[in-house]
Amino acid sequence: MYVPDTELIMVRFEALLASVTGIVPFGAVKTVTRVWQSWEQVAQIAQPAIVIVEPREKETARRGQQPSLSLQTLLVCYIQCDPKDTVNPPNTRVNSFLKAIRTALLPQGSDIALNAQTLGGLVSNAFIDGEIVKDAGILDDQGSLMVPVSLQLT
Repeated sequence: MYVPDTELIMVRFEALLASVTGIVPFGAVKTVTRVWQSWEQVAQIAQPAIVIVEPREKETARRGQQPSLSLQTLLVCYIQCDPKDTVNPPNTRVNSFLKAIRTALLPQGSDIALNAQTLGGLVSNAFIDGEIVKDAGILDDQGSLMVPVSLQLT
């Protein structure tokens, strides 16, 4: 019987998120961590940043089969936004960060045929799963995103 290595899965997921690029005007994500940090703890120079929170796992028994397992994560993302910037306004920065995360979660290589992001075969699929919360930081120059991502194992 297969026992999933959730730590290995999370390490691979963290590495995938470290490759996020295309964030206007910053280019790449600068910080990815699984250690909780509020936005006050993440220096401006370390942003854009992604903090991976692992709030839940859901396991479902299936008669005669391996249990179904879903790892529920929450990406808490921080990005500096200048409300006076007319070239790259706050909403543009937040939206480009979200697009970059979506792009990173697209299937690559042999996963394209499966139409799934498998983290190199460790999961069945990794995908955004739920409501995304956006804050363009128009009051305090600190933008943020909360993006729920599900890592499905079968």
